Amino acid sequence: RSGVDNYVTHSGRIRKLTPKECLRLMGFRDDFKQVVSDTQMYRQAGTGSVVDVYIALLKKMDITKFVK
Repeated sequence: RSGVDNYVTHSGRIRKLTPKECLRLMGFRDDFKQVVSDTQMYRQAGTGSVVDVYIALLKKMDITKFVK
């Protein structure tokens, strides 16, 4: 649930993650330009896929057994 469940504890207090923090968790660089509202950024970060994770998984897999 993007924009709803993005909370973190900080110094004993609960605060909402910023859109930039959500994008960082998804692997975006800090120079990524936000051209939509914060709500849209939360949605986009929540429905995205972390490409770095896919790359790491593929490196661990032996994909040669799938090739005929």
